[in-house]
Amino acid sequence: MLNSVWFIFLSPAIGAALSLLLSPVKSRRLIEAIAVLSSLISVVISAELFLIRAPLLRDPAFIQAFDGPIAPVLMIDRLSALMSFVVALVSFLIVVYSIGYMGEDPSYIRYYSLIQLFIAGMLGLVLSGSFLYLYLFWEVVGLCSCLLIAHWYERPEASRAGVKAFIVTRFGDVMLLTAISLIYLQIGDLRYDVVSSHLGALPSSFISTVMLLSLGGAFGKSAQVPLHVWLPDAMEGPTSVSALIHAATMVKAGVYLVARLITLSLEYGSASIAALSGFSQVLLWIGSITAFLAATMALVTYDIKRVLAYSTISQLGYMFAGLGAFSSVPFSETIFSSMLHLTSHAFFKALLFMGAGAVIHATGTRDMREMGGLRRSMPITSTTFLIGAMALSGIPPMNGFFSKDAVMEVVMGASPVSYILLLITAILTPFYIFRAVLMTFFGEQKGHAHEASISMTLPMILLAASCFITPSITSFMLEHNPLAGFSVDMKTALISVSAVSLSFVLFYLSYWRGFRPELALVRRVLEKGYYFDDLYTRVLMPVFRTIMSGISWGVDRALDALSYRIADQATRFGNFLREIHTGMISHYVAAFSLGLILLLAMALGVMLT
Repeated sequence: MLNSVWFIFLSPAIGAALSLLLSPVKSRRLIEAIAVLSSLISVVISAELFLIRAPLLRDPAFIQAFDGPIAPVLMIDRLSALMSFVVALVSFLIVVYSIGYMGEDPSYIRYYSLIQLFIAGMLGLVLSGSFLYLYLFWEVVGLCSCLLIAHWYERPEASRAGVKAFIVTRFGDVMLLTAISLIYLQIGDLRYDVVSSHLGALPSSFISTVMLLSLGGAFGKSAQVPLHVWLPDAMEGPTSVSALIHAATMVKAGVYLVARLITLSLEYGSASIAALSGFSQVLLWIGSITAFLAATMALVTYDIKRVLAYSTISQLGYMFAGLGAFSSVPFSETIFSSMLHLTSHAFFKALLFMGAGAVIHATGTRDMREMGGLRRSMPITSTTFLIGAMALSGIPPMNGFFSKDAVMEVVMGASPVSYILLLITAILTPFYIFRAVLMTFFGEQKGHAHEASISMTLPMILLAASCFITPSITSFMLEHNPLAGFSVDMKTALISVSAVSLSFVLFYLSYWRGFRPELALVRRVLEKGYYFDDLYTRVLMPVFRTIMSGISWGVDRALDALSYRIADQATRFGNFLREIHTGMISHYVAAFSLGLILLLAMALGVMLT
């Protein structure tokens, strides 16, 4: 039955443990085989769950390991089935890709152990049926991502990037933990089915507070403004890790969390839309603003991985904006559109990062100004990267066209201003990604490069093919999901195509005319990332450091005073004991006799009563 679902996340977890246990063997091929096999098992079971079992479920299925409120429990519905399949499939392809990309890395045991634990954490997160275990796996994902970002820790940039990712995401994680703690204090249980059944009896203010606090965790993990600053720096890790973080794990966790909260509140629970209106508006506006700001920052960077990092932040903004439209549009449509875009993005973003990794592997640089003309020596990489760029740009018939159009349509029904921001972002997206394509694969060839190995190109070819077939997965979801009564609107489709066309016109003009001198200040602002990092390091950090220094001083003074007080009292007590211990036997006999008389008197009193 559904008991095999446990092995979707247990398989890579066991693989991680085996990789560590067999490390004394010092066999790279053995460790690689364990990683591939463990992730393949997850793909097979999750595919069966998504394609065969989940469509037959009328209501969510809960699988509990044993009885009790803290027992491990899985929740199986269409959302968790879809997410587990996407995560498992993309992760498997990235593990295969890693065989070539990390083929000469000396720390392969640590790498594959963490990769498998990372995958297990994300799969456990999306399958969990309790906020307790969701948060447990949430922290596993966060820890693994930071360790993998800092995989090459001997490089100061990588080490700092890992620490930065850990610190920035902590702010959001504390907010999520606070929300979960409030749920437990109010309800006394953290299982999804119990929580959703109590929502109708909870005050609207409580629901709103918990949902808004949860957004902190989602925005931190999914790198939304203002907690986005860790993701561009995370490019210091191996590109295979970047592909996993951006396509299948870490940053998708926040989107899944929000989608799960909406389904628990409105589909399985009885919370009112009014109680979630503030939550909806924050989602809509932060998502729209983040999408726009990140797209503008991608316009001026020359680091090919940072271009893709900013594009991820931007596309995640689309997903959050789509989810935030549920107060004005049926929530089933908002969840469907955002999950569709999440699925499409997982495939084409993994493809783009793999292509970037192949280029970096061949050229030894991430600077696009040192690349050029690589389409001649790397035809497979250049072709598949171009397909990924077309999907990201939303060019029909790529999957990005259908998914982005779905998000744009639901946002249009919720907020015209947010829609305009996303429309401008849709114009900017082809601009920055085809700038990367031209600088990397066209023009004069600089230096020698060679095509990547089969273990790297094969996953890229499969992902390129998926950019065409994802709409078929969409049709499958529509056919089996009665909540997702959604169809592509011709008006929004024409607007999207027009936006892409306008982007190419603007790109052509700017390519030949260059960056106008009068826009130098704008370029500077974009290159500095709107000064978010400067705000944190030069303004907020000194203030935070001053506050913490004051607290530290106060705590030190209090501890010193407490220790002195304890020492003083101990001295006084010692002096008292010294005074009553005279060393004379007659005094001790008298004290013993007095104590014995008191005990006998007490015993006699008890007997008489």
